[in-house]
Amino acid sequence: MKISFRIKSDLSELNTLFDQLKNLEHKWSLSKKTLTEINLVLDELITNTIEHGDCDKKHPIEITLQKKDLKLTIEIIDTG
Repeated sequence: MKISFRIKSDLSELNTLFDQLKNLEHKWSLSKKTLTEINLVLDELITNTIEHGDCDKKHPIEITLQKKDLKLTIEIIDTG
């Protein structure tokens, strides 16, 4: 199962990121612990992408999560 979404390169979008993950909690039957761990990883990656990317320009950040059995693949694409 695969899901993709975009957020803006703005730290306020971390709330949008968490909302997207909350939607996955039920779809993928994730435990609260797993959801918290995925959120922590993505929060760090997105924060670094925003803080160390091209701060003068706002650009979309595309996030793709793919779950297959017990394996989760995360892909983050940005132009910053």
